[in-house]
Amino acid sequence: MIKFFRKIRYNLMSENKTGKYFKYAIGEILLVVIGILIALQINNWNQNRLEKVKSLEYHKRMVEELDLMIQTFKWDSTRGHNMTKRLISSVNSLEKETISQEELDTLEYSLKNYFQFVRIDNTLNTFEEIKSSGDLGLIYNKDLRKSISMFLTRLNAISKIYDQLANQVNESSLMDTYIRKQVYTDAKTEIEFNIAEMKQDKVLINKLSRFTDNWKTKMSFSTSLIKLATELQSNIQLEIDND
Repeated sequence: MIKFFRKIRYNLMSENKTGKYFKYAIGEILLVVIGILIALQINNWNQNRLEKVKSLEYHKRMVEELDLMIQTFKWDSTRGHNMTKRLISSVNSLEKETISQEELDTLEYSLKNYFQFVRIDNTLNTFEEIKSSGDLGLIYNKDLRKSISMFLTRLNAISKIYDQLANQVNESSLMDTYIRKQVYTDAKTEIEFNIAEMKQDKVLINKLSRFTDNWKTKMSFSTSLIKLATELQSNIQLEIDND
């Protein structure tokens, strides 16, 4: 093809057809420019296609990550609800003269678990990856970007509150005066509580009451996070469906 065009140029020049040569040259330049524009358009189209594929993958990963978060928040909310009920019962039991076996079982469960106040992850790893990679523009919906940032701000704030509550509740040493741990050679462990002395310790009872409120607060925040995460997940899924 190149030899063909060269031959035409040579013939026009040898025949001294300058005007036709210039017209031909301009036409040839236009063809080259058109070819370049077409190549650029194809390249841009391919680049846009790859970006859309990457954007879709990011959105899908955020949906999956939020799903795991929601399941964790549900578990946290249920656990917070159960611990709140048990601690309320335990505080009431310690203030009674006599304790039934069922109340005693609830009390012992509470004393063994009240300090297991689990913290939460305050990041959306996929979104952090998007930001660090400079791909924030691949979340095309600006309102969605804002919603994600607002969710993470709220999550971070609640996470800090959880840390404060956990630092208060995780006082396992509080019970050291009233427990005896028996460890056997077969790895079996038993814990015995001195309930009679605990009933006389008003400071201990007041602390358990305060811990009850901490667990109730955790349950409330977990419930609100379920709602926020579910709404955000739905908005991201909507972007996927509309793609």
